[in-house]
Amino acid sequence: MMKDGVYGHVTGTVERVGQAQSGLYAVLAIQDEKKQYPDRVTVWGISGTLVSESDRLKVKGWLSWRKEDKGDKTYFNVSLNKPEILEHERLTGNTKPATAQDFEAETPF
Repeated sequence: MMKDGVYGHVTGTVERVGQAQSGLYAVLAIQDEKKQYPDRVTVWGISGTLVSESDRLKVKGWLSWRKEDKGDKTYFNVSLNKPEILEHERLTGNTKPATAQDFEAETPF
């Protein structure tokens, strides 16, 4: 039986990594040479692979989006859930990969 859903692949550069209740997440920037600013996709629930800022990732999973109106502009917050990392390129000279323990000592401001 087929399930309804929107699935896709996302390839981009990790802008930031963080910790949420569901585990680690990464925000990927997808820069198209035709656009001045990159599109961004938040990849939720990364596990099994440690990622750092500036790494390049190709990920597949379930896509979702939420519309947000700010003044006279409309934005879409795009998320990728249940990710499967297909490719992972580390940037040479990167700092150590982020782990859940990196975020345990942080104090919210």
